[in-house]
Amino acid sequence: MSGALRGRLCLSVLLAATALAGCGGSSSNAERTQLVNKLNAQLGTSNLPGPLGTCIVRQARGLPIGQLRAVANSGSNPSSSVKQIGLHLVSECLQQGAGLTAMHQLIVQTFEQAGGSNLPVAFRTCFEQKANATTAAQLNQLLSVYASQGAAAAQTQSIALGRQLGGECLSQPDVVSGLRASFLAPLKASFQTAHYSAAFKQCVLGRLEKVTAAQLAQFALNPSSAHSLGYQFGRDAAKACIASGAKP
Repeated sequence: MSGALRGRLCLSVLLAATALAGCGGSSSNAERTQLVNKLNAQLGTSNLPGPLGTCIVRQARGLPIGQLRAVANSGSNPSSSVKQIGLHLVSECLQQGAGLTAMHQLIVQTFEQAGGSNLPVAFRTCFEQKANATTAAQLNQLLSVYASQGAAAAQTQSIALGRQLGGECLSQPDVVSGLRASFLAPLKASFQTAHYSAAFKQCVLGRLEKVTAAQLAQFALNPSSAHSLGYQFGRDAAKACIASGAKP
């Protein structure tokens, strides 16, 4: 599921850690209120899940005024120290459960947009269950990677998490069966109208039906390249049949 968690989850990480911009002033309560209100307005116009944004604002109210000033003046390119403050705010909220459901929904939506909607129902159902069981600690790990290593590293980490969730589903027999049927259906349909000899068709289909769980996993976890992978698999099967004496 290459790209699963790509984009939206990383965007949420970026927003959570960098959208803490505000304005300067004295250390009075009025200044704190002004900064917090500015933060609230900015998070309100972002793609950050509402419950998570509300919690971040609530947590930010208790920041020391120096930290609040630092994040308020960070702009769009925050320093590593400001990222760490943002990470702390979001981590606290996720630990409290705020926004966790919404973050799960982002994972599922990204999976669907990355090609997951074309996979068998059993696989989609399993992935959604795995995504909804993702813990605050796992999401915090992504946030920590972003804060310490940057957006590119966080994206790589998020893709790895998506692959892990998808890989766990491939241990289920019904998922493997569904993937095999989905993989073979268009190949069998195309062979029905192909002008090849009966022996050649029988040989190729026989080889295609022996597609392994590992090969199916490769197709499922790499939807963007599944077509080319499937084509190569069928081509290899045809070459093997010709080599065995089955003439097209």
